[in-house]
Amino acid sequence: MPTISMSGTGFEMAKPPSRHVKKTLPPTLSGFPGEAEIRYFVKATVNRHSFFKENSRAYTPFNFFPIEPPRPPSSGSEVFARQKHTFATLAGQEPVKSKMKGIFGLRKDSDLKSGYSTEAPFVSVDARLPEPAILNCNQEVPLRILVKKLNEFHEPIYLQSLQVSLIANTKVRAHEVFRTETNSWVLMSKSNMGIVIGHPSDAVDTETVLDDRMWRGQPLPNTVAPSFETCNISRHYEVDVRVGLSYSGSSGKDAKPQNVVLPLRLSTMVYSGIAPPAEVLEAMAQAKTN
Repeated sequence: MPTISMSGTGFEMAKPPSRHVKKTLPPTLSGFPGEAEIRYFVKATVNRHSFFKENSRAYTPFNFFPIEPPRPPSSGSEVFARQKHTFATLAGQEPVKSKMKGIFGLRKDSDLKSGYSTEAPFVSVDARLPEPAILNCNQEVPLRILVKKLNEFHEPIYLQSLQVSLIANTKVRAHEVFRTETNSWVLMSKSNMGIVIGHPSDAVDTETVLDDRMWRGQPLPNTVAPSFETCNISRHYEVDVRVGLSYSGSSGKDAKPQNVVLPLRLSTMVYSGIAPPAEVLEAMAQAKTN
């Protein structure tokens, strides 16, 4: 039954929930004072059978991490986010094809041998996670970052900066009103690196894998809660990768380099890392068959 309360503006009616989510209990959640929180505690009450004595109560709060659901089998493939970028041709560079000609309008053999394309680099950058994309609390991110050469160019490009972050989107619901709160954790951030990506003589479609030691060994912070969904609160995560590339061409040391930061985002789940007991898995399998 709906409940009715009196306020300064009149009557207010609390409507019954329009839906109910039957899932694993959510983890302890804080950080939204006055808006939403999830708390667990053990409460004990001692009843005194006397009209003049109060009942003694005590409670002890504790943090709760749920057992993770059964993991889907690994497909052996990867989920990815991709960005492509073409650098601009710098002033002072030679055109793609040499216009020098020899006698009778024929190009000299020396020009054919020495002339090469100075086309500006065209590359794609991938951020990849194993499928299904699942991260574990207090463990590192199994991320791979690849840079692919998409055209013929002969000048190096550099990895100038790299940042890997975890983005949490918490959706808070009150009846039919929704609000999304966003939190972020920077797992690693480096700048002014100047690391050459691949080699200018690499063939087209060559993929260069960035050294994962830059972000390996950086576990998720202990303040990251597992993904969950309840009737009024839910949380999902994204891995945000920002790759900074630099290109200065062959115009000399005084040329101003082109810098670009390519953003990449991957949706992911975060599990507690607490595997369910074998008995629970067997019971769930039997429930599905029945």
